[in-house]
Amino acid sequence: MQENFTIPTGSNSYCGPAALAYLSRTDPDTAARALRMRSGRTNITGVPNWLMLAVLPTFGLRSKREMPE
Repeated sequence: MQENFTIPTGSNSYCGPAALAYLSRTDPDTAARALRMRSGRTNITGVPNWLMLAVLPTFGLRSKREMPE
């Protein structure tokens, strides 16, 4: 049986970092930091699919979906 996971609160309240935080079992601030490092953007307010897929390996995760070239 899978245990429940509650996303810890942080200063980033956008859904992209929250979704990544849930998948990686971390907090939204850490997820947003990883997204910023990969994208080069300073504000993470929207996360395109390619960015989410590109950051997953940072947390030891992978997807069956391929990244577009």
